[in-house]
Amino acid sequence: MSRLARLTQDLADDCSGVAAIEMSLIASMFCVALLNVVDLARYAYVRTQAASATQAAVQAAYTTCDPAHLPATVNCPDLSAAVTSAVQGTSLGSRVALSGPIAEAYYCLNSSGALQYASDLDNKPADCSALGNASAKPQLYVRINTTMSYTSVFGSLSIASTFPANVTNSAWMRMS
Repeated sequence: MSRLARLTQDLADDCSGVAAIEMSLIASMFCVALLNVVDLARYAYVRTQAASATQAAVQAAYTTCDPAHLPATVNCPDLSAAVTSAVQGTSLGSRVALSGPIAEAYYCLNSSGALQYASDLDNKPADCSALGNASAKPQLYVRINTTMSYTSVFGSLSIASTFPANVTNSAWMRMS
């Protein structure tokens, strides 16, 4: 019995390997933190690329369609193809897609400079008096919405897995 007690005491007093165990515990926590940083940076990059794709789409609508033949959704046959090509022109490719139809309507600027819906394509108002700015003329704007599905690389280990799975963006461009 004393030999077993002495062996147990020797084992309890032995400190060799403790540093390796402590290092492995700290390193695993550091790795989880590093994975979170990588995944958050990737999420920010993907969101920026999706927003750039949406902005490129409205710019493509503006450059493709002749301003003398508006509204673009009616009189510009190449609109849809140009917008789709621009949306998928980033490094994300076909992962970014149009979300709904290309919308076009008349809008007015209010006194604080924000856009307010004035009317659809069929009922262009003469001015913006109905929205409190009689001196302004309604302008034709096109709006494009996009969506992209995002999946966290590291699954539930990452904080990014709690973010919305669909990244959505909207962009506007004045056509007239």
